[in-house]
Amino acid sequence: MAAQVLCGLVSPALRPSRQIADDTALGCFSNSVRSETTYLKSLLMYRTVGYAAEVCPIRLRGYLTAYINMCWGIGILLSSGVVKALLRIQTDWSWRIPFVLQWVWLPPLFAISYFCPPSPWWMVRKGRIDDAKTAVRRLTNPALFSDAEVDDSVAYMIHTTEMEREVSEGTSYIECFKGTNRRRTEIAMMTFTMQVSYSAAMIWGADK
Repeated sequence: MAAQVLCGLVSPALRPSRQIADDTALGCFSNSVRSETTYLKSLLMYRTVGYAAEVCPIRLRGYLTAYINMCWGIGILLSSGVVKALLRIQTDWSWRIPFVLQWVWLPPLFAISYFCPPSPWWMVRKGRIDDAKTAVRRLTNPALFSDAEVDDSVAYMIHTTEMEREVSEGTSYIECFKGTNRRRTEIAMMTFTMQVSYSAAMIWGADK
């Protein structure tokens, strides 16, 4: 929980796409060293959902953000299958191969994340309006999205950002547990809790 609070404080200062690339490397490193260090990557890794919501079309936003959570389950299923398949190996390769397979994903994921277009919303929040317009052009088809529409999109982001600043001024994390915000918090908490409320979590801590 402390890691997630710290994530909320640190993330606004970091460029999302580069942050995700760093998280990919940090995640592989932390998983390879000790299980306790996996808490390090939780400081930043949930920024992926926010980045996805900011760069994809509104009609696809729900599908993409839900797909990110589904990938957690798919990854756990694949890793469980690999471990089970290697149980019969009596040499050191029974535990070395899972680590090798984990690092195979690092180069392509890091490269893709590093070169992803920046979030125009993040650019607007940093006051980099021209960069935000450039980011919108990278995320859209020039044949279908004119310069005027780019300007309108960025203007909408500026207006929304200003409204968010006015609404959030003087507030704290305690507001997440008041009124209608509490239901949103409960839904978000349950979504992420379901990812760790299964037998694998008990298996990881079996040696403690």
